[in-house]
Amino acid sequence: MNVIAFVPRAERDAIRAKEAYDRAYRNSNHHPAFLATQAAIEAAFDESAGINSFKRRVEYAIKRGTGHPANRARYGGRLRALQDMNLADAIKQVEGWYRREAEWIEQSLLCRYAPQPSTLSLEVLRELRLMLRMLRVDGRSILGCKPRRTNLRVYFTTLVTLAS
Repeated sequence: MNVIAFVPRAERDAIRAKEAYDRAYRNSNHHPAFLATQAAIEAAFDESAGINSFKRRVEYAIKRGTGHPANRARYGGRLRALQDMNLADAIKQVEGWYRREAEWIEQSLLCRYAPQPSTLSLEVLRELRLMLRMLRVDGRSILGCKPRRTNLRVYFTTLVTLAS
């Protein structure tokens, strides 16, 4: 079992870097402080740190609430398009948007003379996908109570109405 899963997300990167530092310091014979520091920096900026940062950003957006102007500006247009859907259909729709946007960006990157596309819309869709999956899997952390289908529907409806 991975013990780091029970540590709050905000503390995971520091723990991972400290463990890498300790491991490298113990295992190196020449210049242990330099190699240990290098290992800690690599651990602080590896793929798992990027994923952790992304999830923290989405959790922060959820904590800001549905009425926050930044959330309304970032997710408003997409949520208005999902207005008449239930949670399952909204997840399918966002997954489809994400796939099409990723394919479009990949194709435009292959085209030598085309201007380089912005990946901001893909990032917004990644965040929205994670939010909807978090709603589906663990509504308790978002709603502050035991997740029920009606609670999730109410929260999703609130997201949609405040986005407009």
